[in-house]
This record gives sequence, structure tokens and C-alpha cells, in this order.
Amino acid sequence: MRREMGAEYILPMHHSTFRLSREPVDEPRRRIIAAAGEEGWRVALTEIGETWTLPE
Repeated sequence: MRREMGAEYILPMHHSTFRLSREPVDEPRRRIIAAAGEEGWRVALTEIGETWTLPE
């Protein structure tokens, strides 16, 4: 999706907030980072309470 939209970063929302199913609550976060592979640096705010500043 990031490539299709021409976005440089991915900003996941509401991860680790509530349980949707029997999967571990952190599984969606782990899956998006794994899917990003070597471009995992593009995934911003992967920890609860983390702050991030858009690089210039």
C-alpha cells in the first residue's frame, strides 16, 4: 500500500490497543514490521507512548 500511494512512511493506528481475536495483542504490530522487511524503518510509532518526528 505504501508504494502504491507513494508514501514514505507507514503510521499504524490503534495497534496493541484492544484484542480483536485470539491472536496475541501485539501480533498486528509484529506482522506489519515483518512485512516491511528491510524497509522496517518506514514504520513509525511501533511502541505505545512512543513519539516520532517526521524527518526533514
